[in-house]
Amino acid sequence: MNDLKFAFRQLLKNPGFTTVAVLTLALCVSANVVIFAVVDSVLIRPLPFRDPDRLVTTINAYPKAGVQRSGSSLPNYYDRRQAISAFEKTAAIRDGTAIVGDVGSPERVQVERVSPEFFETLGVVPARGRFFTEEEMEYSRCGMVVLTDAYWRAHFNADPNVVGREMRVDGLSVTIVGVLPRGFRYLSSRARLFVPLASAPDERGIDRRHSNNLQIVARLRQGATLTEAQGQIDALNTQQVAEDPYSELVKGAGYRTSVFPLHADHVQQIRPTLLLLQGGVIALFLIGGVNLVNLLLIRASGRAKEFAVRQALGAGRRHVARDLLLETVLLAVGGGVLGLASGAVGIRLLAVLGIDRLPLGANVTFSGRLALVTLAASVLAGIALAVPVMWFNLRGRLALVLQTESRGGTVSRAAQRVRHAFIVGQVALAFVLLAGGGLLGLSLNRVLAVSPGF
Repeated sequence: MNDLKFAFRQLLKNPGFTTVAVLTLALCVSANVVIFAVVDSVLIRPLPFRDPDRLVTTINAYPKAGVQRSGSSLPNYYDRRQAISAFEKTAAIRDGTAIVGDVGSPERVQVERVSPEFFETLGVVPARGRFFTEEEMEYSRCGMVVLTDAYWRAHFNADPNVVGREMRVDGLSVTIVGVLPRGFRYLSSRARLFVPLASAPDERGIDRRHSNNLQIVARLRQGATLTEAQGQIDALNTQQVAEDPYSELVKGAGYRTSVFPLHADHVQQIRPTLLLLQGGVIALFLIGGVNLVNLLLIRASGRAKEFAVRQALGAGRRHVARDLLLETVLLAVGGGVLGLASGAVGIRLLAVLGIDRLPLGANVTFSGRLALVTLAASVLAGIALAVPVMWFNLRGRLALVLQTESRGGTVSRAAQRVRHAFIVGQVALAFVLLAGGGLLGLSLNRVLAVSPGF
């Protein structure tokens, strides 16, 4: 504690340096906090479902016809549900909208049409009531609806007896059979109601096998692998293409189906952009760190005689190094705390700018996990910044240091080389970041200049 108090007093003795150092770190940390919050929520954090690593999706493709991604069809759902033993559960989803309410007060809301296994596949249980049954997948029996928690609270005042009540969806009277748990959201969907994915028997026939307007999500059986599931789907496709009435056309288009992890597939398009942004703010952090190392070296050079005198009077090198380390870590933690505060403001700004339009963007929040990671990174950064300063100031012999730092003395050639190397590194990093930012701006300008054709 005495060393900590001494380090704090040393920083207060030079408020100009301390302020510049803390603000430099705060700027770099806040940029990293904002971008890492997005990367963590979108790319790193697992999906909020039971055993999310076992959730997969299947994507049809016709590469020779220029179609790389095409969803799946209703016959695909029924075929794969029965034939793919690697899948424990298989469900189908279709996005859409519906007009909800009576004449005179209608409201268009987002709706998901789902198969009966959908919620069980995700590992979700109803907060009230039940979910759909297989019999309710027929048009004549599909007048059921499941509400999200937010819709239940906003439109039914959280009525505990809501199950069994009637409401109008697309002009038809439907029965409320269940309410979802609070916070449930399927990926980036904004659906407020879930209704059965109803169909007629003729819509499940072989001639509709390539009407790809659904998403299929499945849960791998315990112990099953993606490779096993892919092999079973490939075998099923081979068998079905042989009997397909459009066999030659399908073969000519290069029809195939791929199995992907649900999370990875959902964020695959945004992943390169987010990693590019994370790389940019890491480069910014390195620039700030190199700049701060140079400032610390200059400051430590002015204190070289102080360190030498303290060692001559009996202070060990370990003690002096500890003082330097504590000072630098204090600076880094101060910058980290200030950066956290400004980063939290930046995350709120992202929400205003529409971060929820990104895949899983609605999950981007300031969390305790983010704060812990940032503070731990700040401590590690403080240690890393202290290493070159300790090495440079404590490696020489005391007599030479006292002579070099005497009145009229100049900074040693070694000190000048180290400082110049850090300056060169800082300019190089800044140039890379500036060039990348310029290319990104030019690319965006060219994209915006392309007419979409409508």
